[in-house]
Amino acid sequence: MQFERFAKEPLAIQYLGTEYTQPCLDALRSLIQLRVPISQVKLLTASEGQTNIHGFLISTELDELIAIRPGFSSGYPDEGSRGLATAIELLRTFRFEVEEYSVSGKLLARVKRAALTLQDLKFLESANPIMPIGLDDYVYDAGLFGRPPGVFLRGFEPCIPLALIDERLADLVVDFFEHSNARLMSGYARLEVIIKNRTGLNESAGKLFRAAFDGTSPYLMWPEIDQGERVGRVGLFVSVYQTYRNRRAHNEVVANEHLDLTELLLLNNLFVLERSAVPSGRLFPTIHDDPFK
Repeated sequence: MQFERFAKEPLAIQYLGTEYTQPCLDALRSLIQLRVPISQVKLLTASEGQTNIHGFLISTELDELIAIRPGFSSGYPDEGSRGLATAIELLRTFRFEVEEYSVSGKLLARVKRAALTLQDLKFLESANPIMPIGLDDYVYDAGLFGRPPGVFLRGFEPCIPLALIDERLADLVVDFFEHSNARLMSGYARLEVIIKNRTGLNESAGKLFRAAFDGTSPYLMWPEIDQGERVGRVGLFVSVYQTYRNRRAHNEVVANEHLDLTELLLLNNLFVLERSAVPSGRLFPTIHDDPFK
């Protein structure tokens, strides 16, 4: 039995969410965003007259238990029912199977108080899921049936994928959303300085990138790619600066977390491409050299 070890060890369950819907939905989104290795999802349902209240008990591949408090509801068109439908569709979008179990109101009250007992867990282990499966009914009643999966991703907060960020941008992402314009402008300037130092060139933006990476004898090159891809990469450097950096340099740009994060990831990709370029062996330019030949 999955919960046999709790007979000898202290009961350890992580409780997330509150009695309100939004914190519970945010907790579920966090688990998905953090790629918690979910192995089983139980929707716990207790009847309260004409309505139901719901919470979740989630098992992970690491033998952990996570309870999301009963901030969801059904049977009445409100925030709780829409939150439940969104939670179900989110889980199914990410291919997690959800089984529903009928429980007592007292059991869900213990979930709310972060006080599940070993007896509760043994009951849930031996109980049979509700059949036939009625999850689609919850989604339909909330008016969300048939919505495309992308609709259910909109509630996620913009989150910087720190594992992908080039280390030379690390100091700029710490408080990025509070100072996005300044951090992006610093990043653009930093990339130009890096390329200037690697090549000895003293041009800026478009001219710098073309001189560094393009032409028959560039200063930096990607030996593993063909000419067409090289042209595309040079164009990417130039286009990002023309589209984003120049706009910020000459206008007051209103902060927008989603758009600013998209721009940061584009800039980060340029840092990654620059890092992968190797010196071609061409000497630094002198006053007699024309870097664009």
